[in-house]
Amino acid sequence: MATESPRILYFVHDNPAPSGGVWTIYSHVTQLNRNGIPAFAVHYAQGFRPDWFAGEVPTLYSDKGLPIGANDVLVLPENYWMLSKLKELPVRKVIFCQNHFYAFGSLPPGESWRTIGITHVIAASEVIADFITGQLGWSPVPVVHYAVDHARFKPQVKKRQIAYMPRKRPHDVAFIRGVLGATGSPAAQWPWVAIDNVSLDRSAEILRESEVFLSLSELEVSGFRRWRRWRRAASWSVITATVGSNTPRLITDSGARRATRSGAPTHSFASWTC
Repeated sequence: MATESPRILYFVHDNPAPSGGVWTIYSHVTQLNRNGIPAFAVHYAQGFRPDWFAGEVPTLYSDKGLPIGANDVLVLPENYWMLSKLKELPVRKVIFCQNHFYAFGSLPPGESWRTIGITHVIAASEVIADFITGQLGWSPVPVVHYAVDHARFKPQVKKRQIAYMPRKRPHDVAFIRGVLGATGSPAAQWPWVAIDNVSLDRSAEILRESEVFLSLSELEVSGFRRWRRWRRAASWSVITATVGSNTPRLITDSGARRATRSGAPTHSFASWTC
């Protein structure tokens, strides 16, 4: 094996579509380097680079072989496709789990994180950490929280429009819009603005200017605490879409109203149950 200076190597999917998980890994690499710790994003295909956000980080590629130093630390997504192929590398291997619902999809039958040589696990939220400690028996599982970029997500004057991300539950959008129209909701007349396959800066712009963000979450792991932080930063309502009840209703937490530093109105959280 090559004898290089210790590095932290964050393996990341070659995913060209905008992805919060990819952005988070790039953010980790950026912050580590700013603090004097050599860190790299590791993609597979030579030359691959997400093009939906600006900025550069030190990047390596593994498709033609990647020298690994004995003191290097490999940080791997919980659903990384090469997990089992890295089994024999005698270095520290850490799982960075951003969603425990995907934790088993890349493991061959009969294998676990321990059997493929994982030595530590870190998590992106307490929900994930609780599952990994309580169900999988890992301890400790440090939590590295998602951060809000206040330069991008900040209050501004709102438009009466509904922002949403259709990537995970596109089939529910038409149903929810139909229910709003059938029940005579004023929101049925508001424009709906999809945050889909757009740049990071454009995503932030849509959220800043939208009075409502409709959460179409599915198998998510951060909960309302994360949305509360985003809501305080960008000053928009969060509506969660839940399908299952026979009676559509809008549940509003009036106590969630707050003033923002800019003076822009911050509206209450709401849960739209269909």
